[in-house]
Amino acid sequence: FLKKLLVPEVAPGTFPLSAAAYAPEFGLEFPHMREHDVGEATYLDRGTYQLLITTLVQDFGQSGKAVVVGRASQVVLADFPNACHVKIIAPLETRIERLMQTRDMDREQAQKLIEQHDQWRQSYLRNFHRADWNDPLLYDLTINTGRIDREDAVDLLANFLAES
Repeated sequence: FLKKLLVPEVAPGTFPLSAAAYAPEFGLEFPHMREHDVGEATYLDRGTYQLLITTLVQDFGQSGKAVVVGRASQVVLADFPNACHVKIIAPLETRIERLMQTRDMDREQAQKLIEQHDQWRQSYLRNFHRADWNDPLLYDLTINTGRIDREDAVDLLANFLAES
């Protein structure tokens, strides 16, 4: 994972991979994004983290055979002619019901988690890329899964890609 990326400030094994895995979801609110060299562990600062994620997303984009979920790929890969940027949406109530079923949560927990994650995603894109997550021009296709089921959404995307 890190061996293909040359970042002088980051040596393999010097930061917890869990921090790299969760930081995109938490944006600037993630505590390790503000702290550096805490105790025995060394954490990525924002600049290094941003370079790491951007470089990896661009590497995957250049391969031409990747599906990148999140990581501001709609901005990072905006100039890649073969990239297709898709936003999946659904009404809040639909999302709450789905989360309650899949995660065994009550309504209040599910709504709080959804709203928190939406805020983190918006903050990440705004703070790292100065972009608005809800800007429809960042996406080639938006699919509302509150109106169509999963299989139809997959078919819609496959047809869109075949025609592009």
